[in-house]
Amino acid sequence: DELFEEIESITTPKVGDFLRRCIAGTDPLPLKELMGLCGFKYSKIDYNRVSFGNSRITINKSNLHPQFLYVDTENKFCRKLGLLPDDEIVGINGTYFLLVDYSEVFGSPEDKVKDGDEIDFIIRRKDTQGQYFYTKLEGKISGTIKTTKHKLSNNDKLTEHEAKIYKA
Repeated sequence: DELFEEIESITTPKVGDFLRRCIAGTDPLPLKELMGLCGFKYSKIDYNRVSFGNSRITINKSNLHPQFLYVDTENKFCRKLGLLPDDEIVGINGTYFLLVDYSEVFGSPEDKVKDGDEIDFIIRRKDTQGQYFYTKLEGKISGTIKTTKHKLSNNDKLTEHEAKIYKA
C-alpha cells in the first residue's frame, strides 16, 4: 500500500503522480514520451483485421498453411464463407502462399481491410473419403476488429541526457 509513496520519497512528486495516474489509474502510458527519454522513436498505427470470432487457427506443420481447428459458427463472416474445421487457407485474393506470417494477410498497416471489402480464400479441404481437394470461398469482410501496431526505432539525434539513458 505504501509502495508509490516510498518510490515518490526517493524520486520526485512527478514520479508519484505518474504512478498514481498510469499504473494505479486508468491513464494510458505515455509511450512516445517515455521511449523518447530512452532514445527511441515510438509510433503506433491503428488498422482493422479480419475477425474469425472465436475460431481457433493453427499452422499445419506438414505444409505450413493456416488451418482451422475450430470454426466459430456464431461468427457471421465464418458462417457466410462456409468455413469448416480442418480447412486450410492456401491463398487469399488470388495469391497463393507458403511460409508466411498469416496474421499479416488478414489485415495489417500495409494491407488495410474494412467491412464490405471483397475477399476470397483458396481452401484445401478433405472430402468425405478423406481425400483433399481445393475450393474457393468468396464473400465480403464483416466484423473487422481494430488493432494497433506499436513500433520502436532508433532516434539518430539524441540529446546528451537521452544518450546516457540509451547507453545504460
